[in-house]
Amino acid sequence: MALSASELDEARQFATKHAERVYLVQFFLIEAAIARGRGQREVADESVRRAVAEAKAQEAPWLELLARLDLAEHSGATTNDGRALAALLDRLPEASETAAFARARRLLEKVKRA
Repeated sequence: MALSASELDEARQFATKHAERVYLVQFFLIEAAIARGRGQREVADESVRRAVAEAKAQEAPWLELLARLDLAEHSGATTNDGRALAALLDRLPEASETAAFARARRLLEKVKRA
């Protein structure tokens, strides 16, 4: 069952109204995936950037890693985005054995070689 735009808006309004920001990063990433599936690249890119901003606002480096990884894999990541991802990996040595960390490292290596 696909979510409608109004259902996504309703979920976002609920989170805002009740100050429930803990899942907003994941919400924005889900919103981006849905938009990507619908061929709405600009909407997807904006949702991912909102996820990055929310993770930073929450001071949640793991969530920021997931959002920045999504940005690098699917959206128009800039050189500054790549630098931010590399800096984030340096700050998360405890995550070095995770799949997300490994994917981010591979992406950064690929960019270096290009």
